[in-house]
Amino acid sequence: MNELNLKDVNYFNMVEKWDSIPPYCFRKSKNFKFNKNALLIINCDSDLFLHPCIRSLYKNVNQNDFSLIIFDNSNSTKFNIDLYIEYGFNNIFYINNTKWYYKLEDEGYRAVLDTHFANSASVMHCKSVDFMMKILKIKGVENLLLADSDVLFKRNPFDIVNTDYACVGEFYDVKNRIEPYLMYFNLNKININYFDETRMLGLTSDDYRIYDTGGAFTEDLFKNKLPFKDIKINDYIEHFGGGSYLFIADDINGMKSINVTKEEQPQVAFDLVYDWLNKNSKLYF
Repeated sequence: MNELNLKDVNYFNMVEKWDSIPPYCFRKSKNFKFNKNALLIINCDSDLFLHPCIRSLYKNVNQNDFSLIIFDNSNSTKFNIDLYIEYGFNNIFYINNTKWYYKLEDEGYRAVLDTHFANSASVMHCKSVDFMMKILKIKGVENLLLADSDVLFKRNPFDIVNTDYACVGEFYDVKNRIEPYLMYFNLNKININYFDETRMLGLTSDDYRIYDTGGAFTEDLFKNKLPFKDIKINDYIEHFGGGSYLFIADDINGMKSINVTKEEQPQVAFDLVYDWLNKNSKLYF
């Protein structure tokens, strides 16, 4: 995929349409302003995790120091962001992609925001991250954290921000990627895409593993010799694993080792989530 030219007139037309999205597609705090620091969460059918995740975040970060952006790809979301917005939390922007269809074709670049654009949770996730990175850069965000919804914060995640680098995170050599559960993008230095359809779509299952979430981005980051700092993200978060796309119940950590029928999977998955949240309750209560 060609890099999107941020100066392109048609792209700015898209941004203007972004500003006029109907109210049913998003919710935002009354006096919302884009902060130069932002944390982006891509949510997909993981409502059990999202409230504890946000609560743990606000235990560690002053709400006025950053913008919280939640992009919801859920098939049928039950998450209620109004619990935060209507009770005075600042700088929250919630986008419900379930009801928003937007398509742009411009010089070979195709952005489709629709729950039907892919049958893969990873593709949907990466495309959403890629789109939001470009939007947030235009909106004045400089330091962007990406976090999964199934994480609980142990400390201030913005401690990983280091403007000497284009990206900060944990490199995982088994999948040849920077782990997407928590990572930092310096939007002033990033000039590559997070999603590349030529490396994620139409591949065999074996090839696909090479470019699982974050794989193509990591490859381009190193190929272009953009400065990267490797850290241990477990110092900052507890990560459930697989909970950010719970509609695939048998893919969450622990499920593969349990012999249950497909009909039993939802209840067993819920029990695993409940046990994990209960064990880590001190992080969000």
